[in-house]
Order: sequence, then C-alpha cells, then structure tokens
Amino acid sequence: MKRLVVLLLGLMLLVPTAASAARFGKREEVQRIAPVSFPGPSGERLYLGNKITTFWLGGGLYLKDDGYVLGVVGDDKAYYALTPEKIDVAQKAGLLPDPLPAYQIHPIQYLLGYSFWLVLVVVIAWSLIQAAWQKSRAVTRRKPGTALT
Repeated sequence: MKRLVVLLLGLMLLVPTAASAARFGKREEVQRIAPVSFPGPSGERLYLGNKITTFWLGGGLYLKDDGYVLGVVGDDKAYYALTPEKIDVAQKAGLLPDPLPAYQIHPIQYLLGYSFWLVLVVVIAWSLIQAAWQKSRAVTRRKPGTALT
C-alpha cells in the first residue's frame, strides 16, 4: 500500500504537464479569447481573456472559473480584472463586443484541476482490491481443520 502511494505521488510530481510549474499553491492562468483595440493604462497591448485559478497540492484540489479579464500581451501572468460594471461601461463605449464571446474550459483542465481527488480514489480502490485479494488468498491457503477468523 505504501509503495503504491509513493509511486502515484512520484508519478504525479514527475510527469510533465501544462500545470507542472505550480504543484503546490494557487496558479492563475489567463486564456486569450479575442484582441481588443484599446491599450492598457501603461500603453500595453491588451486582449479579452478568461482567468482560471487552480489550487495545487501535489495534484489539483479545485479549479475556479474567474470570468472575463483583460490580459496583457506578452505577459501570461498580468491581467486587469473586469467586473460586470466595467464590462457594461466598456460595451456601451464600443470598446468590448456586445455580447461578449463565449468561452469554454477544456475538459483536460478540469481533469488536471481535480486530479488530486482522482488519484485519491485510485489509491483507495487499489487498497480495497489488494485487501480483498490478500484475504481471499489467506482463506484458500488455510490448513484443513482450522477456523476462519
């Protein structure tokens, strides 16, 4: 059992994934949806995007859809948060499309975002199967005339 847990945790830590840079703590990711025609406060080029936050503890504990943001071109971590009020004002000014383009979170991102729980289910299932298998082997190997415990 201990070997299996160590093996699974080791594989989770060693397998390269898109989220491998942040295996412990919070990781924010901005995905590009569409370009925008106005610059940011410092003159930087912007794009309309959506932000996803994943909390990691060896594997993904949870994934949160943070909604629309304005991402900074050339800096994957920089963004400006968009509240519903800011979106409404920008749409009325013609700076953002109305309606906003739809986006979807890829199923692989959900799988990675909740991977800790998937590994936990596999470890528990394996433990139960192994315990049942060892118990069945013990029953078939007992000496004739001995009581079952």
